[in-house]
Amino acid sequence: MRARLGVSQPFFAAALNVSPGTVKAWERGARTPDGPTRRLLEIAEEHPEAFLAKVHG
Repeated sequence: MRARLGVSQPFFAAALNVSPGTVKAWERGARTPDGPTRRLLEIAEEHPEAFLAKVHG
């Protein structure tokens, strides 16, 4: 999803309040997002423009 949004791992991590290492682990399939973060990702998937507008300030 991060790649579809066209944002870097550090930016995506900051937007979700997780470490860049966590994002890397998700992308490798080594970890999965927890409940609240998973919900934020679902919202970002459904409304990418709103997610990007919010995190870009």
